[in-house]
Amino acid sequence: MSLPITLIYLYLAKQVQLPLCMINHSFNCVVKWNRPGKCHFIDLAQGGKVLQEKELLELIKERSPTCPNRHLPYLDILSTFSILRTYTLKLYQLFERTNATEEKLLVLDVLLEIEENNLRYLGARALLRKELGLH
Repeated sequence: MSLPITLIYLYLAKQVQLPLCMINHSFNCVVKWNRPGKCHFIDLAQGGKVLQEKELLELIKERSPTCPNRHLPYLDILSTFSILRTYTLKLYQLFERTNATEEKLLVLDVLLEIEENNLRYLGARALLRKELGLH
């Protein structure tokens, strides 16, 4: 299951006032459900299965090295900013694999709106602009 599907689930949950949140983990189909006095982790890829503690720990152990927001504690709720950044980075990675140059340039523009001083994005955009003859 991909990040866009998880975002749709989060949107629908918000519409019915169900407190689901995306968590800091590379496995984007696990969401956190906050209830009074309890929280549960739900795996959307397994049909909405509520994960037991052991299963959750296995997922963390298995996926931790690839977590995009390693500076945050695992299983923390991600802010809207972090979700947008993660989604945009995944789009960039997709376009990079397919050599979609104009799309990469557009996504880099969006990433620089989010993080205007990121030298990696600035450099990549400058190289793409040169490649496209847009000095």
